[in-house]
Amino acid sequence: MVKKAAAHLGMVIKGTLFIGFTVQILLGLGWMCANFLSRQDFPEPESVLYRQLAGLAGGLPQVLYLVQLGTAFWAVSFFLNSLLGEAEKGDFPGRCRRIWEILAVLTYPFAMQCHMAVLSFSLLGSLLTVAFALLLRILSRGNAVGRGNCHRGAARPSVFGGTAADTGIRRRWFSGETAADTDSPRFPLSGEKMSGKGRKYRTAKLLGGIFLCAALWTALSGTLDREAREKPGRSLEAAMASRFAWFTMWNDQGMWDQELQETVRDVLWESGYCPGNMEILERVMEESLDPETARKYYMQMAQTGWRVHGSIVIRQIGWDMLGYLVTPAVFQKQLQGEAYDSYTGRNYEAMGGHCPALTKDYVDYGCWWFAASLFLALALAIIRVLGREGAGLGRRVFSWAVCMGVMGILALALTMRGAGIMDYKYTVAAGGLWQAFALLFMEGTGREGDEGH
Repeated sequence: MVKKAAAHLGMVIKGTLFIGFTVQILLGLGWMCANFLSRQDFPEPESVLYRQLAGLAGGLPQVLYLVQLGTAFWAVSFFLNSLLGEAEKGDFPGRCRRIWEILAVLTYPFAMQCHMAVLSFSLLGSLLTVAFALLLRILSRGNAVGRGNCHRGAARPSVFGGTAADTGIRRRWFSGETAADTDSPRFPLSGEKMSGKGRKYRTAKLLGGIFLCAALWTALSGTLDREAREKPGRSLEAAMASRFAWFTMWNDQGMWDQELQETVRDVLWESGYCPGNMEILERVMEESLDPETARKYYMQMAQTGWRVHGSIVIRQIGWDMLGYLVTPAVFQKQLQGEAYDSYTGRNYEAMGGHCPALTKDYVDYGCWWFAASLFLALALAIIRVLGREGAGLGRRVFSWAVCMGVMGILALALTMRGAGIMDYKYTVAAGGLWQAFALLFMEGTGREGDEGH
């Protein structure tokens, strides 16, 4: 009786997730259409490579939008195929379901903003997504991630109750069955065991793809551009000074060496006015002091900030990490400027420049649904585990968690660049991972619990 009630509750949760993501898709597509003929008010992209790509579009942002949306669609499809399995050839309902899942990830509000902007962040997010898909295939070791036995022909309950026939859109759309649960030869991570040599060759190719994505990400981000290399504050010591000292350097200046105080006295107040102005102080220091002395004073600033305000620094780092990894959960606090500075307010202003009312509804719903979908997904996970359906699911969740761990490392690196410069556009792929996490628990119909029987 309890198991039957849990099964019905699981169907209700799946139906709620389906409706919630569908509303996000409709809002996202509406916002995309409303902004297609406009251009968000962002500065010119800093990346030389991206500017060259934009030049090929003939100055038409709409061409870039289509390229970025198409690239993101393919990248998300590749990732979901790696995590959840690929629909069989000729399986129209399964392919419709996959398109719905791709749109659910694609319309994550902060990712959609990047897809519809003349900036490199959409392509950067797509490269990260492809790299995560390749990582999933390495973790599979030649087997489909989360693959279970398929009892074909059995009637299964749909998400809204009743039973779904073995054929037709209701069974494939609502039951959660995917090609990953079948013995489909088209699934890219074949369940057939590979020889040791074949596995090593396959792993080497996948690793090569990840390194290629990393190289393209670095080039497209503009990190290695000459303009970026010539900017002041490129050293590790300068980044530490910005991270640990920017918020409090006006109060801490009396604890610095006299030479450092005299060097930056005329620009200290202006440099502390906003995070971007830290470059003013860095330029003065590097033009007035030799490199070794400048690095020494950067470290002195960082050490003073850490020693006197360590708890504040830790709290600010924690907020920045949350901002990069779970943007919707802290978005409103960022927007209000509470606790710490970030680029979130400027990003939101640009996003709502053409249709502010729709943007507000879209973003507010996206932030609310982000938390609600994760809560529902976790509830669904508990139901499945209690119903002994966790074996295959656990393998998928572990693979997803490894990807999120890699994203965490990137977020930490971005956080340590400096204080007050948190910009969620760098990690829009993290939002896609969370959306995929919720979709993951909509997959499966209990076959994992049958493994080994």
